[in-house]
Amino acid sequence: TKRSQEIHLRTNYYCAACRVFFRGITKVIACCNLPFIRTNNKTNKPQYKMMSSILKVTSVCLLAIATASAFTPVTNKCNVMPQTRQTTALDMGKKISVVCNDSIADMLTRIRNAQLVHHQVVRIPATKMNVAIAQILKDEGYVEDFEAFEEQNIKFILATLKYTDDKKPVIKKIQRISKPGLKVYAGAQDLPKVLDDLGIAIISTSQGVMTNLKARELNIGGEILAELW
Repeated sequence: TKRSQEIHLRTNYYCAACRVFFRGITKVIACCNLPFIRTNNKTNKPQYKMMSSILKVTSVCLLAIATASAFTPVTNKCNVMPQTRQTTALDMGKKISVVCNDSIADMLTRIRNAQLVHHQVVRIPATKMNVAIAQILKDEGYVEDFEAFEEQNIKFILATLKYTDDKKPVIKKIQRISKPGLKVYAGAQDLPKVLDDLGIAIISTSQGVMTNLKARELNIGGEILAELW
């Protein structure tokens, strides 16, 4: 099995490391002429009586440690970390774990990275906020279209990115403004103007998620989620 192969490989690795270590120690001790190396007066050859005993005891101890380490299961340290939201998805035939503390920032980063490599579509974990933002991007002409689908009981958004005729992304810059650790709010009179209203700001208001232009018309303020142009 895979587990037995792993144990076999790790045991061989530790044993090979121990052999290399003992050979090096033997050469160093022989070169330094340490006190516990005795010389036979008849044959004039070194006798490693005391050294041999020490190495044997040390080898038994290290071999026991190596065997115990080989049979110790490998644990995933990432499971110990606190997770705000954890989902699993099937990606390239492997079941992976996706941890996201800020779904909005994750969505914007996925779009930004997909545009850098000129991908046509990008897959985004679906939340109510992400769906609302995707709808705004579609209505304002920043993405071609998007659709929601479910895979392995997990909901995703598949957004089709938009490019110009010379294959340049329509979205020049997209950035997160309000963050979980630092919320940014603005009143109806203080809503931002992005590039003199050539770009948009996405605002979360009491009447839903909308652009700064629509929020200014309704005379309501809210949290500034992101800006893009």
